[in-house]
Amino acid sequence: MNSTKLTAEVGATTLMEFVGKEGEDVGGDLTILVSHLQYACKRIASIVASPIGVEVSGGSGDDVGSSSSSAGRDVPKPLDIVSNDIILSSLKKSGKVVVMASEEDESPVWITDDGPFVVVTDPLDVSRNIDASIPTGTI
Repeated sequence: MNSTKLTAEVGATTLMEFVGKEGEDVGGDLTILVSHLQYACKRIASIVASPIGVEVSGGSGDDVGSSSSSAGRDVPKPLDIVSNDIILSSLKKSGKVVVMASEEDESPVWITDDGPFVVVTDPLDVSRNIDASIPTGTI
């Protein structure tokens, strides 16, 4: 069964279908940004789901709950840093974001002087529990 038929049968709408049809008022800039973020999320998901993601996650789960900085923030794991780099790269390529604030960065990252959006993100939320197969996601 092809994915188009499955989507139509279930009544689900993809993100880009929504932005393209029902979200026509969002404008071209937001459509481009959402497309780049969608691509970044797919890249992150493929890494997390792969054996490489397990290796990059950095451990067996023994350090769950014990890794926090003196400022009360979680210390970024390697998979957090990779995810942050993927989001940042996609935002730069979109050309639509002035600044990105991420849980993984000490301060906001200036991307360009000319863009209509600011993005605030946690590239891989709950990543410290990934070794326990607890769901993760990008916010």
